[in-house]
Amino acid sequence: MNSDPLPENGGKLLCSLVDGVDGEDSNKSCGHIVEIPGFGRIFLGELWVLRNSVQLVAIRAELGAR
Repeated sequence: MNSDPLPENGGKLLCSLVDGVDGEDSNKSCGHIVEIPGFGRIFLGELWVLRNSVQLVAIRAELGAR
């Protein structure tokens, strides 16, 4: 393991702790992202790893219809 971050990503790493969502409308989800038409997208279990910190975000929403 190398302690120096890769220069092309600025030392940031985003990963998800959720590998998928099961349910009736699971075709509107992709991995840890759930798309809700007319509302926006919900992101589940994101882990941000930066050079000097780690941030766990349980639920993040991007609101606004696409």
